[in-house]
Formats: sequence, C-alpha cells, structure tokens
Amino acid sequence: MRPILTADEMRAADAWAIGHGVSGPTLMENAGLAVARAIESRFGKERRVAIVCGLGNNGGDGFVVARVLKSDWTRVYVIGDPDGIKGDARHHFDRLRKERARLPVSIIRTEAEWQEKAAELGRCSLVVDALLGSGTHGAPRDLAPAVIDSIRRERSRGARVVAVDLPSGVPTDAGPFDWKTVEADVTVTFAAKKPCLVFSPASELAGSVVVASIGIPDQALQFDDRGVRLFELESSDAHAVFPARAVDSHKGSFGHVLVVAGSVGKSGAAVLAAKGALRAGAGLVTVASVAEVCGVVSLSQPEVMTASLGAGAECGDVARAAARVLEIVTGMDALVIGPGLGRSDQTQEFILDVAGRCSVSVVIDADGLYGLRAQTLSRIAQRDKPTILTPHPGEMARLLGTDNASVQKDRVKALRSAVTQTRSTVVLKGRHTLVGNERSEVWLNPTGSPSLATAGTGDVLAGVIGAIVARGVAPDSAAAAGVFVHGLAGERAGKRRPWGGDGRGRRRGPAPGHRFPGTMSRRLSMLKDVRESRSEAETEAIAAQLAQDLKGGEVLFLTGDLGAGKTAFVRGLARGLGAPDDAVASPTFVIQTTYPCASGRLLHHADLYRLASELGAEDVGLFDLPGERDVLAIEWAERMKSYPWPRVTRIEITHTDASDDHRRIEIRS
Repeated sequence: MRPILTADEMRAADAWAIGHGVSGPTLMENAGLAVARAIESRFGKERRVAIVCGLGNNGGDGFVVARVLKSDWTRVYVIGDPDGIKGDARHHFDRLRKERARLPVSIIRTEAEWQEKAAELGRCSLVVDALLGSGTHGAPRDLAPAVIDSIRRERSRGARVVAVDLPSGVPTDAGPFDWKTVEADVTVTFAAKKPCLVFSPASELAGSVVVASIGIPDQALQFDDRGVRLFELESSDAHAVFPARAVDSHKGSFGHVLVVAGSVGKSGAAVLAAKGALRAGAGLVTVASVAEVCGVVSLSQPEVMTASLGAGAECGDVARAAARVLEIVTGMDALVIGPGLGRSDQTQEFILDVAGRCSVSVVIDADGLYGLRAQTLSRIAQRDKPTILTPHPGEMARLLGTDNASVQKDRVKALRSAVTQTRSTVVLKGRHTLVGNERSEVWLNPTGSPSLATAGTGDVLAGVIGAIVARGVAPDSAAAAGVFVHGLAGERAGKRRPWGGDGRGRRRGPAPGHRFPGTMSRRLSMLKDVRESRSEAETEAIAAQLAQDLKGGEVLFLTGDLGAGKTAFVRGLARGLGAPDDAVASPTFVIQTTYPCASGRLLHHADLYRLASELGAEDVGLFDLPGERDVLAIEWAERMKSYPWPRVTRIEITHTDASDDHRRIEIRS
C-alpha cells in the first residue's frame, strides 16, 4: 500500500530527503520535469501553454515546467512581487530568466494588471496551475481569487488544466470548504497522494491524478510516530491474501464459514452473503436461518449447507436459536452475522449474544449493526477473537450516536472513534471505503463504482470478507482485500450495465445513443459493421466517417497484417477529428504520438509493432489515456497483454482476394 501524506508530513519528507543528500533545487527540478513529461505524454506538443506561478515552491515547480516544456507558444505569469520569491524557487526563477531569456514572463502585482493579461490567457489551449501549493491554508487571498476565476473560465471554454501537486485553493488535508478553487483535468502530485486528492469534495476537482517520483526515498515517507497513518490500498495488497492453491489442497484447506442471515421476505440476503463467501474461495459455507430461508438457500445454491433455527419470521425462539448457532459454529472458522436478520428487539439481543460469545472471527453487517450503540458496544469490545464491523454511513452514525452528515464530514475521525470503542476492525463503506485497525492505521480503498449502489452488494461483501478471514488472514488484511476485490468486481460488472462508468461522473467510451451516420447507424456499444475499401483513400474516408461519431473517451484497437492499412485508417480518423492533413505518420522512435485536433481535442496514436514482448497498457504509458474528450487509436493492439478500458472498439483490417488494394474493414465493439 502507498502512504497518503498530509501537508506537514510532506514537508517532513522533503526535509528528510534534503538532510540525507538530495538538494532542494534537485527536488524542484525533478518535480517540474515530471509535470512537463505528464503534459507531453497526455497532450502531445501543446501549441499554446500558459503557466501561472505563485511566489512559493509551487511556483518554483512552474518555473521549471516553463524552462523545459517544448511548446510553440508559452507564456509565464508570476502572480505577486518577484522580490518575494525565495530559496529554491528563486534559484529556478533566475535560471528560467537566464536560459530562456526570450520567453515572455509577465509580472502581475495588481488585479488591474491581471485583468489586462487575462485576455491573453484566452489564447492558450492548456493552463499549468502552479499558483498555490500544499503550504497554503484557508481561502485564497490577494490576487489568487481573481486568477483562479480566470483559470476556471478558460477551462469552461475548452482549455486543459494541469495542476502542480494539487489544484490551487483546495485544502491539502481535505475537509469542507466554501470558496472557489481551480478544477484540473490532470493533477501531478509528488512522492505520495495528499488527502485532498482522495477525499471529497476536493478530490472531485483534481481530475486524473499522477503520482510522480521526484527523488524522495521511501524511508522519508515512513512516519511511525504520527497519530493516524493513512494509506491507499494497491492490487498487491489483495493479491497477497489470494496465493496460488497447493496442488494437494482440499475444501477443508480454505475455511468453513457460517452465515447467519435472512428472514421471511429477506431470504436473498442469506443467498447473497453465502454466494459471496463461496466466490471468494471459502471451502465450505453453511447458512443458519429460519426454515423458510433455509429452503430458499438450498434451492438456489445446492453447494451451500443449511441449518434451521426453527420456524418464525426472524430467528424464532431467541435463546434456543443462539444456543444452536453457538453449537454449530464450534469447529468452523468464521461467522458472518446480520444480513437480512431483522431489527426486532429479540433479534438484536440474539445477535449481540451470539457475537459476544462466539469463539471464532466474526463479521457483523447490516441488521447485525442495528443494535450496536453506546450501551451495547462493550459487549463487542470484550471479545477476545477478531471482529470486523462493516457499517455504511447511516449505520456508523447510529453506532456513534451522531448523524450521517457528521460522519461524512470527517470519515476518518468517525472510523477511528468506532475502532477505539469496539476494539474491532471497522469498514466504513462509501465512495473510497475506509478500513481502520487498532494500530491507528486507516486504509483507503481506491476501487468501486456507483454500480454498487444497489441492494445486496453489502451482503456479498460481508460474505467475501468472511471467506478471507476464515483462512486465518488477519482481520484488517481480510477486510482490505475484501473491499478491494469487491469494488473491482463492481467496476467491471458496472461496465455491462446502463449505469456503468468510472465513478467520476462520466462514462468511458461513447455515451448511449450516439450513432454513426449513414450506414453506420447502430449504437457504438453494440456495433458490428463490415466495410469494403478498394483504395487507401477509401480506407481514410471510412475512418473519417467513423470519427464524426466519436464524442470523447473512445479507445480503438487496430489489428491487421503489416501493410494492411492501419496507419491510413488513423490518418482518416485525424482528418475526421480536424487534425492537420499531414499530421499522421507511424511513430518511429516513440510508441505514442499525440495530434492536436479541432476544438482542443486530441488524437493519441500508439504503434506497438516494435514491442519485443507483450506488455500491459500501464507499461507502455497508455494507462491514463484518453482524456474524456480525446480518442486513443492503438495499432498492433493485440500485443498488449492487459488494459484498463471497459469498452474498446476493435477495427480489424485484412486483405481480400479481390486485389492487392482491396481491404475488408470490420468494426466491432
């Protein structure tokens, strides 16, 4: 997992690196170079770039960007009196003026001077926001609000915005704010993410976040003496708890999970929790519930065993049901209790009694959390076996005796309070689900999708976590792996649904209803169309026609033999998108080239022919492409072993027997 650093921690990491031989000017140089590389890899050679610099270290990073970025038109705006530029920033400001003496640098000391230059800002296609950094506290002041307004206006007109470290104006350590800030398309942050880049509402303003290494050693990012340590989960954390199975393993090797769930009218909760446990690798799963629910489970999942707790709407005779569950769970490895059980006083006492006396790891979810409040938390805190609680914000508010808004205002604080009071691992669900443990660590889950906002997904998650902890995995690691794979599954499943998307308020690929003109009139998401081309010009014309329907975010995989006409097809796409007629050629010394098109859009052109072996999209620098308004076309796409895009349009170009110039072009998605 990767650390997430507050402003104070980031300053301490800088100081540690400098104290161990990495100079401040070198760190700033590396930061500026990282921003320039990110711009060139995502937007190509921008023709018109405005770089807005403050007087602090953030502005110093901007001075480096101005010096190294290759652009036909660059303007630098220094906001404030340059006499206030000190230290490393002054070093790079002086170097910029010396090495690029002809580069226009405007000094803005008053709002009137800024308003005079703001019109010039309107000529740019990309703005680099190096105005305010992590050292700023509170609302922007002096000239900053007017400059931020101008950057926001240019973005609304189509200019791209790249923020240096974080969008100007957002509070580094997250939390609510009521002032205007920069809204970025890309944020290049250094060494580690900051809280504002992962927690709402500030994270909504950062766009795509790139974490750039600038030479700060990993040792500098360790803060064992801090209060709460915040980390972001990675795929490797989930992989670690799903090792390859031994060839001589058997169902007894992977744990037995008891699921106590369901009631009359809510039998599906038991089915889903049991299915989640099975899909997560549990060797054996048993459902204990009232007779009617057991019948439904047996019919829907014959591989799940059942144990009846008698007749009744919920759990029948409470004392008898509790004794029965405690008897059954002996010899098992984990208990999942709560989904769909009901909220009557008798049922809540049953849940507390079973959880309090159970001799194995317990996952408490849904209705199992309803009875947890100040008067009853001690019964959970006194357990001597691992306990995992999985509340959503409403359940957390009830548990802590507060309201939903207070929980959402400071999710980390609410999580830490629940962990302390219950002595448990706590999973606070929501966008960027949090996992808290008793070591004062908070782990943020980066996976998930709005497609998970539907009934039953929480029941599945409880079963998944139960299956992992049943294999003897530590409760915090089990919870972390569970939420990671559950969120990832939700992302992938959501791509097949009409509400699918990437969770950032936009869809990847074309929006529903966009249609090809003429004979290409089917929805792109369900397209399979075959065209015939008798010449290179016809191939280009077919591609240009296709380009008319590309609204942004599309990824096109071009396959075919050498000389089939893939590059000609890309030329047609470029023409249809409004790129210069002579823009496109096969990339020779680089894998990917970017062509500016009409209305500020970009066509990213990748050619993987020269790859010596199969690589993933991240390995070849394509992971974050395209932008929401751009298009990515990849020749020899079959050479990628993995890729992150939920939808791709495959374009296969093949020779036919008719003539050397005759091509068959199949377009499918």
